[in-house]
Amino acid sequence: MGIGLHSRGAAAAVGLIVLLSMAQAHESPPAAPRGSLRYLPFLVVAVAALLYCLHWGQLHGWLESFDIVVAFLVSAVALGVSLWLAWPQLDFLALRENWMRLLLFFFGGTCQFLLGSYLMNAYGGSIINFISWQRAWLIWPLPIGAAVALSLWQLGLRRVQLLQGFSGATAGLLLLAGGLFLVLQRTMEWPYWQPLGVVDLNWFPAPQHWELAPGRFLMGLGIGLFMIAMNNMVSADPVREEKVQPFLSVLQFFGGGIASALLVNFLMIGHAIHYSYSADRDYIQAAEMAQRRADLRDELAEQGAAAPDRAAEVLLYRGVHYEADNLVFASIYASFLIAALVLAGLCVAMFVARKMRSWLF
Repeated sequence: MGIGLHSRGAAAAVGLIVLLSMAQAHESPPAAPRGSLRYLPFLVVAVAALLYCLHWGQLHGWLESFDIVVAFLVSAVALGVSLWLAWPQLDFLALRENWMRLLLFFFGGTCQFLLGSYLMNAYGGSIINFISWQRAWLIWPLPIGAAVALSLWQLGLRRVQLLQGFSGATAGLLLLAGGLFLVLQRTMEWPYWQPLGVVDLNWFPAPQHWELAPGRFLMGLGIGLFMIAMNNMVSADPVREEKVQPFLSVLQFFGGGIASALLVNFLMIGHAIHYSYSADRDYIQAAEMAQRRADLRDELAEQGAAAPDRAAEVLLYRGVHYEADNLVFASIYASFLIAALVLAGLCVAMFVARKMRSWLF
């Protein structure tokens, strides 16, 4: 535990020094925001109520719970008032030009937070007994990959025309999809259904941090590439670009807020779904489960267990939960893999449409 805390403290100190060295002094204060901000308090209330619903909805029974219904209504009303107040200031031409950039920054923020730290902390604490420094190594390959993407961009990738705009975003999304596929493959190829591989009464074997690192590094590389490609793709009109730029980071961090809610629902709903299937296999695959129970009982009897029948039942019960947890993580990887491929297809379509428009006009 001490080694992990010291290593993370040292990394945080180094990161702080790097950020301070990159800071630039502004010669003049930033310009004041244009237009009225009356919509902002209502938007904050709407977002807060929405996040409350997403975080607590499954625990409280969604629309069967009075507080969730009230939160949904508050969110809807506050969002409506916010849109009504902001409507005269909306630049629909800027939104039409940049909706894909905004969507990708939201998706990038969701990936950074959910796939980056939230998911691996849950993995290292629930599915396998990782100590502090091992959980840190679970997390680090993804941000290291993102940092490598940014460094390569500064060193020369920004001069590669093919990696500009939507083509660069497509390349980044495909790298992200490739990393997710590697992690998904490693998760599903692991013999998580084998109760004989149990470590002790509480922990089962699972892919280690070094086995997930290549896929997670590719994920970070892809996230860094598509986000910097979108950040450097500017509107034709500088005035419209000035309006859009602040919302990129806002949507990135909003994606981070949604990420925690997604993880909560993936873990709770996903576990219930996968557990119901795994537990029902006593009826679906009765012969297979009886054989597993007999094999495990014989193995425990050979090891000198006092009550091998009871111990076999306990391990099989916990093994069902472990199997369901493993499938939950696989479902998360598969969902983000599909989302990355869909967004890559949209980027290809946007790239082709812009090229055709430039040729025709």
